[in-house]
Amino acid sequence: MARRGWRGLNHERAEEEKRGLVRWLRPEFQAPEEATVPQAEQKQIELEAEAASTKGAAKPEKLKWPGSLSDQVAAIQRLLPATGPDPSELAACFGKRTKARIRTITEILDTLTALGKI
Repeated sequence: MARRGWRGLNHERAEEEKRGLVRWLRPEFQAPEEATVPQAEQKQIELEAEAASTKGAAKPEKLKWPGSLSDQVAAIQRLLPATGPDPSELAACFGKRTKARIRTITEILDTLTALGKI
């Protein structure tokens, strides 16, 4: 199965909005005048979102720590849904929880947070 990147999802969402389907997170606050999505449809949207967020959220066995920084960032991003932003928990996914690895993961998490990726 091909993975859709955030750009693909962004384009998909834009197409939906052109067709008139706006997926409000909290319609009663964001667009109370347009809160016309039927409850059954809204529930289905919520179920789809929940299923997507739990997909692949199982904790993997010990992984090999990537050598390059870009591969490290990608590995951390893949693990975030399963572990959350805990540097020690993320380090455990790669075997030993060394101080250097936890420090590197903390820096990666800080950078991702500053970029708005977390």
